[in-house]
Amino acid sequence: MADADQLFAWANDPITRAWSKSTGPILREDHDRWMTFNVLQGYPQHIVMIADSDYGSVGVVRFDAERRDVMRYRVSITIAPQFRGRGYAHGVLAEACRHMPDSTLLAEIGAENDRSKRIFEKCGFEETGKMGQFLQFKREPQA
Repeated sequence: MADADQLFAWANDPITRAWSKSTGPILREDHDRWMTFNVLQGYPQHIVMIADSDYGSVGVVRFDAERRDVMRYRVSITIAPQFRGRGYAHGVLAEACRHMPDSTLLAEIGAENDRSKRIFEKCGFEETGKMGQFLQFKREPQA
């Protein structure tokens, strides 16, 4: 919960919003409710990992379990605006995924978001289809 302000700022960053399924701004009360449900009370259905470096927190990876199936998670990643374009995303996502070796991991990536597609592919995700403006990716359990 100590990271709530930082995560709120990252979530409302214009680039983050542009690549999200829901592009509108996030209200603070909605974010605080999300933090309570996902961070304080969410495990094992919701797992939030913050990536830290010697320079501060560089990003966050979320794992949200499919309904009633804690062996299948939807994955999303946000890199802090000041650290984008510096090569952190692959390492952040790869390290987070290493903590989920027994789970099927799913991701939805905007069809135009070439950087994210490459990062997920480097982490073992394969494109499985398209739904609207989003490509579907999947990574089978690694164990």
